[in-house]
Amino acid sequence: MASRQARKSQPTAQASESEEENSQQSSQEADMHVLKAARNVVSTMKNRRESKRKAIERDLKKRVADISAKLDAHFESRKNRVTKLQHAQWARLDALNKKREVIEAQILSSMKAIELQTTNISSELAATYGGRIEEIEDGASPRS
Repeated sequence: MASRQARKSQPTAQASESEEENSQQSSQEADMHVLKAARNVVSTMKNRRESKRKAIERDLKKRVADISAKLDAHFESRKNRVTKLQHAQWARLDALNKKREVIEAQILSSMKAIELQTTNISSELAATYGGRIEEIEDGASPRS
């Protein structure tokens, strides 16, 4: 009987070894499957992260370009306004300068007229005083 049991247990031992091998293989396959799935997940996450980063970079570049264009337009507009204001200021100063020149010319002609009149009055007064002095001297001489 012992030999019978030994014979029966040998196939069971072989079956059990093959089951262990099968379970190890299936365990290794399951581990490989899990490893592949993990790598897929990591790869997918990297791709998503990369695409999000690229989208953010594109958005940033677009915003920077938009703001740069707006700033350039703003500075150009300001430059044009300043230039217009400067031209208007120069035109106003030119008009005031011409007005000043006209007023100075009027003052100069008035001063020349006053000088001429003063010279005329002075010569008339000198002639009048000269004639009066002669009269006084002539009138004073006969008395003496």
